[in-house]
Amino acid sequence: MTRKPKTYHEDFARFFENPTREHLRQIFQRNIGELRNCDFKENWPEKSSLAKHVLAMANSGGGAIIVGVSENEDNTLEPVGLEILKDKSKIIKDIEKYLPEFLLEQVDIVDFSYNSSEYEKIQGKKFQVLFVSYDPSHLPFLAKSDGKNIKSNRVYVRKEGLSDEATHEELQQLINKRIETGYSSSREIGTVPLFV
Repeated sequence: MTRKPKTYHEDFARFFENPTREHLRQIFQRNIGELRNCDFKENWPEKSSLAKHVLAMANSGGGAIIVGVSENEDNTLEPVGLEILKDKSKIIKDIEKYLPEFLLEQVDIVDFSYNSSEYEKIQGKKFQVLFVSYDPSHLPFLAKSDGKNIKSNRVYVRKEGLSDEATHEELQQLINKRIETGYSSSREIGTVPLFV
């Protein structure tokens, strides 16, 4: 597998921190391809597949799914745009049965429309981006329900453009990341004395 140049990761980091039309345009122009924390979809994935990607990104440092982009066989991107921008509340409703409530609060969807642009390939096109924030204090995130492409009580992680089940070692890393935050979830689950 070829490694992406550092500038690709910097372009994505800039977009993730400050999601502007200009930063998204730069991602398209530089044709960065899929990264561990950046996925491109031509259309919105089936709801359980989308939930699996969200879980994997949440467990892997956060990320974004950019919708309205097809990927060619040579891994270059084609910004084809979306005919219509999907209702954001419907997208969240579709995936909420698969995700822990706290994780739903870490998901944001942003619309991008290019009525005009100096980059001709995106002129007149619309895109949507689903952002997943990273909060290691709640790791690992597990799927709540079974679906077509997801199994309940499984931990998913990103592996260079793919969302897959975590291995034993990856699960241990997630648990260690949570422990390192020093966060205690006893307030969430209630405090029950261990000894009476």
